[in-house]
Amino acid sequence: METKNKKYNSDNSDTLKLLSKLEEWNFKYALDTIDTFCKDSPLYYKKLIDNKYFIFVHANSKHKNNDVFDCYIATYKFEKHIGNNKPLEIEKICLSFHYDSDFELINKHINV
Repeated sequence: METKNKKYNSDNSDTLKLLSKLEEWNFKYALDTIDTFCKDSPLYYKKLIDNKYFIFVHANSKHKNNDVFDCYIATYKFEKHIGNNKPLEIEKICLSFHYDSDFELINKHINV
């Protein structure tokens, strides 16, 4: 599967399903270069309101048998700071997100 300039190969159907949904929901891509969430992990984000963003962190993305998605709402001064600067605020929504069982936790935030 192609995801934002990277090819992702996995047998993990949860991962593939969520990556597909993130593209469908028009999430943008950044890389966590400063270890805000998980160093060098892909970040998929979508603006909510003002300077608040819904963020999926693809933690352990290099370890295809142990990769997970964690969800946060983070406030940044500017969108270009995502992945490059620490957020002003972070709210944890869900760790180890699973699309089928945890979707209701995010639905109210991303309005899909």
